[in-house]
Amino acid sequence: MSVAAAGIVIRRRLPAPRRAFSLLELLVALAIVAIIAASLFACMRVAFKARDTGEAAVEPPRTAEMALSILQQDLESALPPGSATGSLVSEFVGQDGQDGGGDADGLAFCAAVPGGTGGPGDSDIKRVEYSVVADTAADGTVDHVLLRRVISNPLGQADAAIVEEVVCRGVAGFNVRYFDGLDWQYAWDAENLNSAWAVTNGLQDTSTTAAGTGTGTGTGAATGGTGTTGAQTGSTTTAGTADAGTTGMPLAVEITLVLDRPNRDGTPNPVTFTRWVHLPCGTLVAPDDSTGTTTGTTGTGSTGTTGSTGAGGGK
Repeated sequence: MSVAAAGIVIRRRLPAPRRAFSLLELLVALAIVAIIAASLFACMRVAFKARDTGEAAVEPPRTAEMALSILQQDLESALPPGSATGSLVSEFVGQDGQDGGGDADGLAFCAAVPGGTGGPGDSDIKRVEYSVVADTAADGTVDHVLLRRVISNPLGQADAAIVEEVVCRGVAGFNVRYFDGLDWQYAWDAENLNSAWAVTNGLQDTSTTAAGTGTGTGTGAATGGTGTTGAQTGSTTTAGTADAGTTGMPLAVEITLVLDRPNRDGTPNPVTFTRWVHLPCGTLVAPDDSTGTTTGTTGTGSTGTTGSTGAGGGK
């Protein structure tokens, strides 16, 4: 007997329809997501700002440390000029300069430093120069940079290889002082005018010597009889200008580097760094750029004339 014949009705339960989110729930969810995104943005902004602040605080000391380390390495390898003819060591010269109200000193010396062009003409002894120069960008802004020039062959030929590199940018001041054993000097001038560099570039000795002259006078006696031989007097004076500077090197060098790092509002914020460098080849000799005068020995005068014969005696 079939189910239908028995009068049994079987009802199948349909699955319940799925319940969707209401519009209000969607709006609440979007608001929560927006709040979380804003919070994350604020946190990230604080993190990025802290990173920029940290980098701005670390950049000046890091830049100054790199620049001063390069200067220290070069100065510790500097060689004294001496006076040998044909020497590759020509000078140790420091010039006191100003640029726009700030210090802009210059420094030139010879040192046994690595680097150069790497060509066959490179010498172990190189001429190193430091100076502050103005660098104009494409947008017209002017920046002062500390420039390092290395001449690989210090013989002074016109075609000598020159390597230039920017040590640091944003330089507001570069000052160098030199300790001679007694006091700090603002300039130093030690040159070897017999070096290969001086000869090739036609540098002349600045010393001059003026030969003195001697004069003599004689006087005869006017007494009766034959006069006596006149007295001889005279002097010779030689004056000359001493060579500028000295052949020695300072015992130590003080380097002051001022970097211009503006604040966030654009106001100037100069940051100063100082380092003292001991020179292994320094000597206890103070520079002397004075004018010297040498007094010569006594000269020889001419022989005086014979005095006239006096009048004869009475009868």
